[in-house]
Amino acid sequence: IETLPTLNMAMSSLSEFVMHSSKNDKPVCFGEEVTIGVDYNNPDAEYYWQSGQGGNTITVSASTNTEYKLMIVTPEGCNVPRSYKLEVIPKVPVKISGFTKTTTDGEYFLCSSDNPVTPIVTPSGGSFTSTPPGFIENGTKFVPSEVDVTTRFEVKYEYTDIESGCTQDTIFNFTVSAINKEVNWTLAPTND
Repeated sequence: IETLPTLNMAMSSLSEFVMHSSKNDKPVCFGEEVTIGVDYNNPDAEYYWQSGQGGNTITVSASTNTEYKLMIVTPEGCNVPRSYKLEVIPKVPVKISGFTKTTTDGEYFLCSSDNPVTPIVTPSGGSFTSTPPGFIENGTKFVPSEVDVTTRFEVKYEYTDIESGCTQDTIFNFTVSAINKEVNWTLAPTND
């Protein structure tokens, strides 16, 4: 009786090659960092992401819906292509109105002699901060009389979307032009 050679084969189950994200496969906020990977983690395998990265996971920060492709080469030499579609909640454009003055560059400005302004913002519910601080009251009202020297502010509007829970912001420049405050002079005679 002739003995036939024995062939031992190791096979991986396709369930080992399931793709996932660190956000439990839910949509992510615009620009949010998320890790994408495959459950298969054999140190002898090779991982080739479309981006050129290696390893069974990658960390990304997406601004649009994106498909991430991975080719896994098992130790047995089998090619296992995989892909993961990351859904991104888009950034909502911010619209600001209520300011009547703009510079030639389209930036907003006020004079220190102007009345306080509460801008109308869409989406609402957020708050303003500025760098340097000093002329925004309670995160909602611009009080130009608080400025003594003409200053260009970087103003940030930040809000959290109720439905998605995503916190987003927008930054714009704002100048307050200082107007010399009224000076009361008193004349007094001198004894010359």
